[in-house]
Amino acid sequence: MVDPITQKVVNKVSTKINDNGSARVISKGTKTKVEEVEIPFTTEYKENSDAEANTRTTIEGHVGKNITTTTYSLNTNTGDITSDKKVENLPAVNTVITVGTKPKVEKEALPVEYRSDNNKDYGADDVIEDGIDRETTTTYTLDKTTGAITESKAVTNPGKAKVIIKG
Repeated sequence: MVDPITQKVVNKVSTKINDNGSARVISKGTKTKVEEVEIPFTTEYKENSDAEANTRTTIEGHVGKNITTTTYSLNTNTGDITSDKKVENLPAVNTVITVGTKPKVEKEALPVEYRSDNNKDYGADDVIEDGIDRETTTTYTLDKTTGAITESKAVTNPGKAKVIIKG
């Protein structure tokens, strides 16, 4: 719209009559106002018991926003300005780091135990007991606040030595 007195373009115009009968133009600001407030994201740590210990997979997050848009309207008959607020919430997306905590089992063969038997021929060997490997299991615990891994080892099978009788 063009102000008839100043010949300048204005957004919204209200026209009033002056005391002398001429039109008086009053320009009122109605520019839309946009306010953005960032919502921070955090980092979450999740456990994956199928992935090798301490392997990490990251899915990046991003900040969210609360956007408030205020639009203004001018009533050209009364000169009154009304406002309308629209709030849009774009939630933050957290970064998710998945940490492997798969237990690790280590086997260790125990030393062979030899026994002598004077009733056997020289060089004759008999296995009287098969050996079983000792098993040590390392488990991993994830601190979901810091992402730190704590490991603990335990003997899950003490095993048995192989026993051979020699003649």
